[in-house]
Amino acid sequence: MAGLGVSFFLLILSSIFGLYLFYGLANINPNIEQQDTLVWVFAKRSYVRGLALAGEFLGAGHRLNNSRYLSDSWLFSLGLTADDQGVKISSDILGGVPVRIYEPTGHRSSGSPALIWIHGGGWVSKSARSDDSLMTELSRRLEIPIVSIDYRLAPEHIYPAAFDDCFDASLAFVQSAEKYGVDPRRIAISGASAGGNLAAAVSLKFRDTQQPVSFRRQVLIVPCLQMFDLNTPSYQANNHDAFLPKYWMTYFWLWYGFGAKGHERASEFMSNTHTSPAAKQSELASYVKHAYLPAKYMYTSYTPNQSNFGNGTLWNEVKGVMTDAYFAPLMAKDLSRLPPAYIATAQYDVLRDDGIMFHKRLEGSGTSSKLMNYEGGFHAMIDFFKEVALSEKVVSDLVEYLQQNL
Repeated sequence: MAGLGVSFFLLILSSIFGLYLFYGLANINPNIEQQDTLVWVFAKRSYVRGLALAGEFLGAGHRLNNSRYLSDSWLFSLGLTADDQGVKISSDILGGVPVRIYEPTGHRSSGSPALIWIHGGGWVSKSARSDDSLMTELSRRLEIPIVSIDYRLAPEHIYPAAFDDCFDASLAFVQSAEKYGVDPRRIAISGASAGGNLAAAVSLKFRDTQQPVSFRRQVLIVPCLQMFDLNTPSYQANNHDAFLPKYWMTYFWLWYGFGAKGHERASEFMSNTHTSPAAKQSELASYVKHAYLPAKYMYTSYTPNQSNFGNGTLWNEVKGVMTDAYFAPLMAKDLSRLPPAYIATAQYDVLRDDGIMFHKRLEGSGTSSKLMNYEGGFHAMIDFFKEVALSEKVVSDLVEYLQQNL
């Protein structure tokens, strides 16, 4: 009987894994280089997702909780393990929030620059530990300490929980920087994907609350910055992308903003029905106008947005969160007086246009911004610097920028 149960579990697991893998391989953009490597990378991720979903099917917890556990386990870390030689990893509490600290051996005892890092994972998965590989590499190359924030995750903790954690931990680190041998005037805040969102939001609140010390730089890697328009050219072109399809990103936004049941109306958000006709013709729409984007991204298949439709009732329910600049930084009316930005975007990523529009609006507001748009790039590309040449270039470019600007 036990053998039958094991067989059934393996059947379920292999079926789910096969479906994830088939979908993913069919949707890895053929123009991305090193397809053979990415197939292996995606196979590992598909195994984790399949195992998490199979566990839920068999009553072993919700897929999100299963995925969180597996993401920090050896299954996910194959090829992503940290080489911590020359870097000390420790834990601390800053502002009541757990953080993970990476310190290169023998770094200067005072006046050092530092980096605050906020992990991605759609606000619903991963942890500070998930980025050990990248953080140890950056700490070693830059020869500076890095503080990675272990913020609370959605949907158990909806907005503004993650944002509050990141602000509180960042403020506490700036205020106690000298304890870590750091000059508080030489700290950059950074993050990838959802972490890029949080880094931009924390930068906004530092400005709004008139903190005596501002960040030296804000570094946003493939950031998600708005859910007002989920039909930008990059969302259209990469709708079924293997690494971050449109429906996943929509779910992440809804879980973060509205909790466990938020995704039940995902179809209305994916079709841009969640904004009313009046909203589509308001000043808010100008914050994310497609005219900010290069002409080359107006593909032959690109369909311009219409403004004569929308669900006004739904809009009234969600607009308070959706237009909050700390939830969606592109919704900020004023982007002046912010730290100079470094924004990395990827050609084959639904979030590409968020980063480009933010860059353009920062420049238009008088805030310095450097945009690195990686042709052939994909979401989460920074994670695979040990395996993919373009990913290593993303890391090398970031290191060079920080060395010159911290």
